[in-house]
Amino acid sequence: MEAVSNSHNQSEFVSPQNGEGVFAYLAEILPVGIFHADPLGNCLYVNDRWCQISGLKVAEASGLGWLNGIYPSDRELVEAEWNESVRDKRHFSLEYRFLNKDGKITWVYGQSVAQQNKSGETIGYVGTITDISDRKLAEETLKKSEERLRMALKAANQGLYDLNIQTGESFVTPEYAIMLGYDPAEFQETNAKWIERLHPDDKQIVADVYHAYIAGDIPEYKVEFRQQTKNGDYKWLLSLGKIVAWDEKNQPLRMMGTHTDISDRKQAEAQRLLTKQIRQELKLLENILDIILAGYWDWDLVTNQQYLSKGFKKMFGYEDHELPNLPESWQRLIFPEDLSKVLECFNRHVQSHGDVPFVNEVRYRHKDGSTIWVICSGQVIKWDLEGRPLRMIGCHIDITERKEAEQQLRKSDVHLKTAQRIGKLGSWEFELQTSKVVWSDEVFRIFGRSLELDAPSFEELQQIIHPDDRSYHQETVQAAIANAIPYEIEFRFYRSDGTLAHVEARGEPIFDQTGQLTQLVGTILDISDRRQSELKLLQTKLQLEASNQELEAFAYSVSHDLRAPLRAINGFSQALIEDYGDQFDAEGKDYFDRISKNVNRMGTLIDDLLNLSRVSRTEIQYRPVNLSDLVRQEIQELQASDPRRSVDFVVVDNAIVQADASLMGVVISNLLQNAWKFTSHHPTARIEFGMLEQDGQRIYFVCDDGAGFDMKYVSKLFGAFQRLHNTNEFSGTGIGLAIVQRTICRHGGKVWAEGAIEQGATIYFTL
Repeated sequence: MEAVSNSHNQSEFVSPQNGEGVFAYLAEILPVGIFHADPLGNCLYVNDRWCQISGLKVAEASGLGWLNGIYPSDRELVEAEWNESVRDKRHFSLEYRFLNKDGKITWVYGQSVAQQNKSGETIGYVGTITDISDRKLAEETLKKSEERLRMALKAANQGLYDLNIQTGESFVTPEYAIMLGYDPAEFQETNAKWIERLHPDDKQIVADVYHAYIAGDIPEYKVEFRQQTKNGDYKWLLSLGKIVAWDEKNQPLRMMGTHTDISDRKQAEAQRLLTKQIRQELKLLENILDIILAGYWDWDLVTNQQYLSKGFKKMFGYEDHELPNLPESWQRLIFPEDLSKVLECFNRHVQSHGDVPFVNEVRYRHKDGSTIWVICSGQVIKWDLEGRPLRMIGCHIDITERKEAEQQLRKSDVHLKTAQRIGKLGSWEFELQTSKVVWSDEVFRIFGRSLELDAPSFEELQQIIHPDDRSYHQETVQAAIANAIPYEIEFRFYRSDGTLAHVEARGEPIFDQTGQLTQLVGTILDISDRRQSELKLLQTKLQLEASNQELEAFAYSVSHDLRAPLRAINGFSQALIEDYGDQFDAEGKDYFDRISKNVNRMGTLIDDLLNLSRVSRTEIQYRPVNLSDLVRQEIQELQASDPRRSVDFVVVDNAIVQADASLMGVVISNLLQNAWKFTSHHPTARIEFGMLEQDGQRIYFVCDDGAGFDMKYVSKLFGAFQRLHNTNEFSGTGIGLAIVQRTICRHGGKVWAEGAIEQGATIYFTL
């Protein structure tokens, strides 16, 4: 067997596409371990990074020796997965561990693909291993955090109520009814029924608290009591409430609050359900974002520069830096015969001044050589005065799976191919003179009727239509016949198996040469799935809104729980200094001073985390906002905080935007405070808030001449807790610019920065 090469003998390993020199260079610089094995899995080559990650020397990796370096309990799994991937002729990919000689365990993600000769025979395998130890550690940390989350949410099994104080009527959420063992559909709550279910020993206590709160004698309504469930048992509940409406005589009208099940028996079940719901909602949100970011592009037709989103490049297997933001990037990947079709469609779109839509189904070549089908659609959104296009935006949607399904259907049935193309759409004819009805095969399928039977008569069709829709359907069709006009209608019907379906029917009148109406022709579109999807989307929206409310309550609960130990640390530290300060030397007192500073810093971090979370949850209320006024207000506060500083402020007038006033106040405050902080080491400073126009878009900026930053670290600038300066130089937690970025993104804008060390920094943003 050929000996294993070290990373300096790259001639042993040849790239079939790029040549030996290129691959050798890549093997040196890539941050992943690279290996080459023969068809039996014997290792022929590894690079230096592979040895660093695995903890094996080149000679130790030779042949099947690399298996000896794998963590003992993982070897059987790795070997089995390797053998299965070889047998099934598929890629090998697996997470497993290496055990170094010094006892260090390294988690890796291993991948390999088969090399084949011109005859299609496997001649070896090429692969990589990537150190994922940090990710595994993060996953373990996340797991522990989720366990803490489950414990914290265990007490969040709550029901909401909305009480009309005058009438005693109360709206409650289904959770409250379920909490008491009732069917929410049958449960009707009133104040009288609620009092009736109270435990006899608790009625007076609850009444005293309620009346004291209504009278204003106590600041909050908070009481614990027992409620009788449907089966006669009692559950302990915690009730919180607040008056939210008064009449003109200042008498309370409405009270809202929560009933929380605080009995141990319900806590575990509530935690499991809530955790599952949160995970499903977060997964759905993640999928939606992935779809939105999948293939966006923005084409400047004047400069021929084209922004291609990360999702666009990822769709074809490329990282963001691997494809330049130029039209040539996608034109190189698209199939040549499809490129001409796209360009022709583009020309028609431009010549019609956008009336002809720009939509194409085309093929691209993936980085791995596979074919990707996409729907490419776009629109010119900016023209010059002479009607020439200036800017075009669009998106690419991966429809590869759909295309593959269509190809399989075309092979099996020609008519099914047509039906698939038109998307569950069938055609029909109705002869007025003979009352004969003709259905296409697709209509039979939609109605669940056997092709061996004839199409039903109009009267038979009426019998399977939902009773609530029959009159409407009959009147619509008769009106179309009487007035010789087209119609469009949606109705429900029962299939032969008893299931209820929903269709959209369209009809068009057909006339003979004399102008006499002879028949109706039309289509039947099955929209059952769409109706179900609409219902599910509505349900999901309601669930997300409820989840956001729960998450907000959770955030404040966590904040309270985190502050309690901080207060204890700070309090006991101060007590030690006050009571035993004379027994500590200077170094000991310095330690206590550091404890106090770090406690305060932790408190600030908690506040910043809450602020960042609040920015994400706050509902945006758009209205005109004068950013210049917000800047001047912040300047007054900054100057009042340190009147001795010499700072020259420049503020552009009337920078008015449509935005959320509160959130934009947060943006301006963070940007101005940053500029004020990072110019504090200069005897004099200049801070400017300005505005400029670029490509018809307004760009706002805050500029200073302070400490600045190195542009090679600009990618970290807007990350949460990412700091480019030591805390000894400048205070802060590193959350301010993350809040700015999240706020601007929620307004549909973008934010970026420029700077240089000791030459100041400029933060730009758009809305």
